[in-house]
Parts: sequence; structure tokens; C-alpha cells
Amino acid sequence: NTPFGIKNLKNAEKYLVKSNNSHIATFYFRMKKSAYFLQANKYDSALYFATKALEISKSIPHDSISNSANYFIGGVYYRGRLYSKARESLLLAIKNDGKDQRKHLTTTNTIGVSYRNEEKYDSARIYFKKVIERATFHKDTAWISIANGNLGSTYLFENRYEQAIPYLLINLSLATRNKKKTQLDGNTINVVVGIAKAYLGLNDLKNAKLYKDSATHNIPYDKGRNKRLARNYYEMCALYYQKEGDYKQAFMYLEQFHNLKDSLEQAEENQRAIEIQNQIEIDKHLEKEQTQAIENQQKNKLIISFIAIIILSFFLIYFLWKSNKTRKLNNKRLASQKEEISAQAEELRAINHRLVELDEFKQNMTSMIIHDLKNPLNALLNISPQKMVN
Repeated sequence: NTPFGIKNLKNAEKYLVKSNNSHIATFYFRMKKSAYFLQANKYDSALYFATKALEISKSIPHDSISNSANYFIGGVYYRGRLYSKARESLLLAIKNDGKDQRKHLTTTNTIGVSYRNEEKYDSARIYFKKVIERATFHKDTAWISIANGNLGSTYLFENRYEQAIPYLLINLSLATRNKKKTQLDGNTINVVVGIAKAYLGLNDLKNAKLYKDSATHNIPYDKGRNKRLARNYYEMCALYYQKEGDYKQAFMYLEQFHNLKDSLEQAEENQRAIEIQNQIEIDKHLEKEQTQAIENQQKNKLIISFIAIIILSFFLIYFLWKSNKTRKLNNKRLASQKEEISAQAEELRAINHRLVELDEFKQNMTSMIIHDLKNPLNALLNISPQKMVN
């Protein structure tokens, strides 16, 4: 979690993008990058890179990669307390990955816890029961124990103590049956505290004391690591001593409970403020991405329009050049034909002029012959027959 580490991640990404088959490589790298930020509790950056990985997975023809992205991004949303979005991604992953029922135990339980965190207890119980059913089918005692504990805790949150106790007892029984150590871990102590609170809710002080004493014996082993466990323990002890009538002890535990509760609430408020800031940052990232996408679309449109204009201009110039060339050839051909017609007209005029001259010559010649023959013929015509005989 150092600036040098982040710089190395960025350099690695640049290298992967330039390499062959970069989609798959970049997908896994961004998943790793998201996990890196998730470990550092930087949910906005973790979610940003998980979303990028999911986008890349859509271009990779492998369902397993897309499902991995949905599982992972669902976990990131859950860690960031964006439960509705977490369920959407996790349910989509389960729907597309119908084979591995065992892996669905974790996912189904997470969905149930997300509903419980939103105080939607009816939906939470449905998913916890699904986990119990599937875990029983697979004979997975660990998940049978966890799901029974979650279901019992849900009933406890609803103050339905009679329904809560059997599930919590199953959880405790399965959680402790294979353990050789006498001391309990934090999660198991929390189950014991829950059972004690359930019996107190039923005013069964005898059984409540049994589990209170067990919690009191084991809680020092937690060494204050789990503040929520300590808070629940103080609350249970305050309620127990109140019902016992030992108000001094009750007040002492109640005071410790409220001090720790205020501290946890302040931490939760700070966490919520961070989550709100993270959501703002996520929205900024998404808005920036959308703006960038719009700008890229506009740039692409401008480039396409520019290329189209260039192509149309080329065709227009070619058409004008071709038309001009054709027009010149036609004009040249017309000029040649015009010259040829003019030459033929001139030749016709010359022939016509020659014909006129010949016609005039013929008329003149005819007139001359007629004139020259007229007198001799007249003289012959005037000779008498007697003279002709003589």
C-alpha cells in the first residue's frame, strides 16, 4: 500500500495493454488492482477498477471470466455497504453459474447477511434457509453451523427468542464439537452471548446464567480485539443483572455498553461518511467516464464526417474533372465537325457556282446557235418548190 506499489501497477497495466491477447491479461490485472485497493479500504478505487474489469469481461468470450467479475464486484459492493447493488451482481453470477452449488453457499449467505443488515429479515431468513438446505445436501458442517447461527441471529434481532434458540444451539454445537481447546473464539463467544440474550428475553434466568458464565469465562481470551463482541457482552450482562435485581452491576455494565456503543456508532458514522464520499467519488468517476465516452463519440462522429466530406469532395472533384474533360472533347469534336461542314459548304458553293456558270454558258451557246441558224433556215424555208427542183 505504497505510492511505489501503485506506480508499479500502473506501469504493469501499460505493458499489458500493449501485449498480445491483452483483454484477458488486462481483466485479471484490473481485478488484482481492485483487490489491492479493497485491501487498503479504498472502496471507490476498488469499485472503479472492478467495474472496468467487468466491462472488459463482456468482450471476452468466456462465461467463467464474466462470472468471476460479477462475484468480485458483488463482494466490493458488499464491503462498501452498497447492498442492493451487491445482490444484483451476486444473483446474476449465481444465475449464470448454475453448476457449482458449493460455491453458491458463500454467495447465498452474503446475500442473506446483506438483507439482514438492511433489516429486511423475511428475505434474509429465506437465503439463510437456502444455505442450510444446500450445505446439508453437500454435508458441509461448517456452513450448516454458520447458516444456523445467522438464522438464529436474525430471529434474535426480531425478538423472536423461541425461534432463535434452536438455531443458535445448533450453531454452538457444530462450532465446538471438533475443538480440543477449552477456550472459545470470538465468533463462538458471540453465539453464546446471543443464546444468553434469547433466554433473558424469555425470562429464563437459569439457562441465561449458564451461558452468561460461559461467555464471562471465555471473553478474556478475545483480549478486546472484537469491540462488537464486547458491546454485545456488556449489553447482555446489564440485562441479566437488571433482571436479577443487582442494579449496581447492571449500571456498571450498562455504562460500559454505552461507552463502547457510542465509540462504535461514532466509528460507523465516520465509516458512513467515508462511504458517502466514496459514492461521490464513484459517481464522479462514472460521470467522467460518461463524459469521456460522449466526447469520444463526438470525436468519432467528427472524424467520420471529415472523412466522408473528404471522400465526397474527391468524388465531386473527379466528377467535375471528368465532366470538364468530356466537355472539352465534345467541343473539340464539334469544332472539327464544324470545320468539316464549313469545308463541305464551301465546296458546295464552288460546285453550285460552277453549275451556274455552265448553265449560263449553255444558254448563251444555245442563243448563239439559234441566232446563227435562224437566217439560213428562214432562207431555206422561203425557197419555192420549183426553185428547189431546179
